[in-house]
Amino acid sequence: MMKLQVTTFVLVGGIIGFFTDGLMIGVGAGALVFIAFKLEKFLGEQRTE
Repeated sequence: MMKLQVTTFVLVGGIIGFFTDGLMIGVGAGALVFIAFKLEKFLGEQRTE
C-alpha cells in the first residue's frame, strides 16, 4: 500500500510539474509532499498516545 501511495504522489506531482515548471521539479515536489503528509500523520499519532 505504501508503494502505491508514493507512486501516486510522484505521478501527480510529475503531471502538474510537466504543465508548470518542469517534470523533475514536480516529481520532487510530489515526493516531498508525501513525506510531509506521512510525517504529520506519524507525529499526530505520537501526540495522542
